[in-house]
Order: sequence, then structure tokens, then C-alpha cells
Amino acid sequence: MVFFRTRALLRTGVILDIDGVFIRGKERIAGSGAALERLDKNNVPWVMLTNGSGSESKKAASVSRIIGYEVDPAKVIVSHTPMKDLPLRDTRILLSGQKGGAEALRAYGYENAVWSVDHMHAFPKQTPLKWRNGLTPQPTPPLLGTPSPTPYDCVAVFGEPCDWYSELQLIIDTLLTNPKTGEMTNTQQVPFYFFNDDITFAGDYPHPRLAGGALLLCLRALFTSITKKELKVNRYGKPHNVQYAYAEQLLKTQAPDITNVMCVGDNVLSDITGANEAGPQFTSVLVLSGIASQPPRHGEVPVSCLPELTYNNVSDFVDDLLSEKKADRPIDLQVVTATDCPLCEHMLDLLDDIDMSMNIEEVPLRTLDTDKQDAYKERIPVLNLKQAGGGTFELAHGKVSAGGLKWKLNKYC
Repeated sequence: MVFFRTRALLRTGVILDIDGVFIRGKERIAGSGAALERLDKNNVPWVMLTNGSGSESKKAASVSRIIGYEVDPAKVIVSHTPMKDLPLRDTRILLSGQKGGAEALRAYGYENAVWSVDHMHAFPKQTPLKWRNGLTPQPTPPLLGTPSPTPYDCVAVFGEPCDWYSELQLIIDTLLTNPKTGEMTNTQQVPFYFFNDDITFAGDYPHPRLAGGALLLCLRALFTSITKKELKVNRYGKPHNVQYAYAEQLLKTQAPDITNVMCVGDNVLSDITGANEAGPQFTSVLVLSGIASQPPRHGEVPVSCLPELTYNNVSDFVDDLLSEKKADRPIDLQVVTATDCPLCEHMLDLLDDIDMSMNIEEVPLRTLDTDKQDAYKERIPVLNLKQAGGGTFELAHGKVSAGGLKWKLNKYC
């Protein structure tokens, strides 16, 4: 059984990626600033959700400057923003990442954290290869806490560290060191937090560049090779549900009655997968202005990577969203039912008992001719009908859209 319901008269909020949606490297994507302005003029709540790192306010200022429209820093969520709410301020943390991430952690009030670069300069023998090309240790006033021989209680990685050899060496040392005794072991001793799973990102170079998720792949392989065990990771950032829950709550500070969330991004592995797996209130929207240059096809990627809607860019998405919002037409419900399905009959009975202020139309699946089924498959690659026997069909995957901006509530027969 499949339900289609239009978004008209429903309160919609929008989650927007940054890289590949509004900017590419240091260049503005055409129409992106105007698209954001139109959302504001039409009172559509939005937040920006990026797997980048650094200060939220600096990120907002940078994006504002590039796209020519003011971005409120309170609406910007970077990969490590949820760290604000984690109960780790009294924990001695080794932070791996770039300078902007260390500055952000300091702004969050983490006084016991130590930036990995400060640690390397204070204890150069721990990362010997770092100093073999003419570099020399130059201890300076630390950006966060003061490095010391005292073992760390956990490790956190913000964004993409630049010197992978040194960072990997220091992270593995810390993970295997008992924080109470200082003894090096062969098992993971402390928690590990990772805040960006993106393997690639879209920058100034014409092809995708390696991102933080690539570092995690290397770290996992090294850890398993050394210990013969699997690394345990607390993962944040897209595509993980915790990031979407955080963004949804921020949206609801603007409009508590939001019931539908459109998630716009250019990366099928993070933006699209994350939205598809975050919950029924989220709709995945792919734009072809960043990493993705064409929509993925069914069978070429996992089902979780298939977008529910696709647009050339964020401007086209906003055009469609606002035209749907202004249509002001009643909500309709179309139910596609399988033959002799007790669940279908039961659900239809339940719908009859509920005043949903909508017209309900039952469409038996057997009445859809082959051409119609093929048309659905061609337009919406997520729809995969397979014969279940006895002349009935079942949905191999229930994420179905009938075109336009639709909200899907899916059931299986």
C-alpha cells in the first residue's frame, strides 16, 4: 500500500547543505543567494547543515560574503555543533583537526582539550617523520589546553587534518593508551568521536577532493591491522540521524509546527542517505551543482542513496517549493492497494474513521498497466515492483513519489 500526499497546507522547513549547493570552493553557485532570500521573504524556515568544521559564525560570514546574502550564524550547523551538548567538558580530550575546529571547541567551553598540533610540537619524538623535511618543533602558546604527558580520556576529530601521518600516529597512540596507568595496550582504551564521514567534497578543483571520511577509512584499516580488532567510533555529521534530529530541533525554534523537512544536498552518500534514513518527515532532495552531476540510477547505487527529488540547483528547488506552497490546494490521498491484501483493507477502514480533511482514492495495483508501471520506474527509480505470487505485487522499497513536491507515507503489503 502506498500513500501520496501533497505538501500544500503542511508546514515545511528546509535543511540546506552549503558546499555544492550555495558555493563551490570560493565561488558562488548561480542563483543561490537569491534562492535563500526568497525563502526568507516567503517565511520558509531553514537551516544550513554542513559536514565542514570551524566556527559557525565564521562559516556564516564566509558564505554570506560569497553568495551576497546575509546568513544568520544561529542557523548554521557544522559537523561538530552537537558537541555543544555533549557532557565532555571535564574530560581531557585530544582534538585532531584544523585550527578552526580547535577555535570552535574553545568557544564551546572545552578547557581541558588539547589540539593535536600543539601536542606534536611539545612532544616531537612521538611523530618523528613530521620533522624530516626541514620542519622543526616550535612550541607556542597552546590554542586550547596545555599539552602534557598525562594520557587523554578520549579523542575527537573535527574536519580534515592536514598532516595525516602525524595525526594517524597520534590518534592510534592515544586510543591504545590506558588513561589511568599510561600503559600502551593492544585494545581500544578511550572513546573516539568522529564528526565528518564525507569521503569527498566539491571544491575549486574540477573533481572531488578527499575529505574527513577518507581519514577515517585509513584509521580503521590501520587500527585493525595493528590490533586485529575493530575500531569503535561515535559518529556525528551527515548521514547520521543525530545530525538531522539536531537540525530539526533548530528548525522548530523558528516554527514549532513544522511537520515536513526538505533536505537539500549534492552528495548522495551523506546528504541523500542521511535524509532517507532520518525518518518519514524528511524528504531527500539532490541538486546537480556539486559532487553529483547527474541523478544516480536504480541498481547503480544502494537504495538509500536514491533521492526522492532532483533539481539542477537550489534555485530551481526553491522555485518549485514556493509554487507548491502558493498553490493552496486541498490535500489528497491516493492509496495504491494490492489484490486480496488484508492489511490494505484494514488500513482503508482506519482511514475512513479518521477525519483527515482530504479526498481518498483507492487505486488497485492490478489496474496499473505495464506502461504505467514502467513510467513509474523510469521517473522514480526508487520504485521497484516485483511479483509476489497470486497475481499480487509488493513494493521492494516503499519510497515513492508521483512527481512534484510530494510527501510520502509508505506501507508495505
